[in-house]
Amino acid sequence: DLQLSEAVCLHNFKQPLNALIEKIVEQHTGQEPLTIIDVGAGSGGMLLDVAKSVQPAVKNAIFVAIDPSKVSRQACRRKAQENPQIAMHVAAGSIESPAEILQTLKAKNIPTKHAILLAKAALHDRTLSPKRAMDNDRGDWYIEPQNPQATGHNYVYRDDKWKQISRQQVMDDMITVLNTWKQEMPSGKLIILESHILPTRTIHEQINRIALLPAYLSHSLSAQYMLSANDHQKATQKAGFKKQQFIPLQVMPDQNALMSVTLLED
Repeated sequence: DLQLSEAVCLHNFKQPLNALIEKIVEQHTGQEPLTIIDVGAGSGGMLLDVAKSVQPAVKNAIFVAIDPSKVSRQACRRKAQENPQIAMHVAAGSIESPAEILQTLKAKNIPTKHAILLAKAALHDRTLSPKRAMDNDRGDWYIEPQNPQATGHNYVYRDDKWKQISRQQVMDDMITVLNTWKQEMPSGKLIILESHILPTRTIHEQINRIALLPAYLSHSLSAQYMLSANDHQKATQKAGFKKQQFIPLQVMPDQNALMSVTLLED
């Protein structure tokens, strides 16, 4: 599963991700290290690919693989051992706990003043408790459609107690996570690499036309809080960052995107 996920990410995200990081690296002219943190690093393949593209330009770059899975961390350590020329550190952590991650990096003397956070599918692969869903209800800026069938958005989200929650609550929780990172890492940049769920009408129109769509949909059914590209962009726009660059990927004929890359910065 780790190898398949890595292959899919490299195939779809490599070019736009490296293009964004290349522009950031061009602006990094100081002597202080540039730290790139991959939260939800999986097997570490994408972080390693980024490291190989960054190192020629930034000699003092540091790379950190963060994942809550012990299996993933073991795979990342194997990657680090196979590539000793790259300063790759591995630690436990999850996207919802930036303070804990940054404390771990501080204990390892890893600087974070100039940092890029990569969030690869980490925002949809998390747990939302009933309390967090209730606390983050921002009903003033988003209203559920009166007729979900008409809009094609008839998918269902549930919290960790299996109680149904709204798209709005999922989006609000994502905003909270992003703003927590902004607060903890105010000078950092966030690059979000996400997959998206498709509206039902798009699936009906394209299911027999796109060969890999059934496999993609089976993956999305196992994702906890995968949003549509439109909902994802609305949520990132509501986060407290001054700048946003949103790049849709694998766009369907009706303009719904299967994936996207988003850069958030001040």
